[in-house]
Amino acid sequence: MFISHLQMSFHGGFSELIVFDIWRVDTMSGMIWSALAVFTLALIYEGLKIWQENLLMQAQKACVRYTAYARTSKDRTVYSETRSHGSCCSGRLFSVVHVLQTLLHLIQVICSYFLMLVVMTYNAWLCTGVVLGATLGFFVFGWKRKVIVDSSDICH
Repeated sequence: MFISHLQMSFHGGFSELIVFDIWRVDTMSGMIWSALAVFTLALIYEGLKIWQENLLMQAQKACVRYTAYARTSKDRTVYSETRSHGSCCSGRLFSVVHVLQTLLHLIQVICSYFLMLVVMTYNAWLCTGVVLGATLGFFVFGWKRKVIVDSSDICH
């Protein structure tokens, strides 16, 4: 069905076509359920991002081996460590971790574009659901973030 007029400014209406033709909302309760659905999706999206980062950190820990030793000189002890790469650093394309990260990335891309399209409806209720879901998702999952992982530094 062709829509002759798309709202190009934020509005608070309850009648909306949301991303797919089968997802039409014409009632306040339908809009509330839709806002809760995009809220949940945004929350899950934030959780997926943290999960993928954790997998990356676990892969890095498995890949890099540290050897620590102490050296005493006169009145002080110097602690040092060396870093060596395990066998996982050979770059296996079809490793379980890489395939899982690739699938998580696929799901993240789909979720992010879907959420972007929801925001592009300019419906204030739906946009609020996306923003609040992403905020709560970061609050719930983001505190577990220990360090920022630079993926270019792994196994080099």
